[in-house]
Amino acid sequence: MGLEIDDSKLLLLSGLATTTYAMHASFAPKSLNETYMNPALPVNVPMTRWFGLALGTCGSVNLVLSTRDHDKKAVKDALKVAGAGWAASSAVMAYNANEGHQKKELAWPSAAAMAGMAALCLWRGFKEDE
Repeated sequence: MGLEIDDSKLLLLSGLATTTYAMHASFAPKSLNETYMNPALPVNVPMTRWFGLALGTCGSVNLVLSTRDHDKKAVKDALKVAGAGWAASSAVMAYNANEGHQKKELAWPSAAAMAGMAALCLWRGFKEDE
């Protein structure tokens, strides 16, 4: 018996993490920028809210799929898409940290956590069930 991870619960975790970050962007855009970004960069409140709305939509799809009785293929495909999104987000966060756009003390650990989520989602998305 090895490590057992339920695909639907992993998709739920991905959706919760995504929508939590999205709510921060949507409802407190200045706080989001103060938390993550270099203070020298200007804050664009409408753009940050728009980003939060788009991100929240993506996360909501994961939440819906994770809590419904869908065929396993739909959940596996959603995990693949979520994993790709987490991987891209990790890369962008690492790039922004390296360029000084984001606070390195938060960006590097966040990029690592995102890479971990990407790995889990991609692993489970591509893993064939017995």
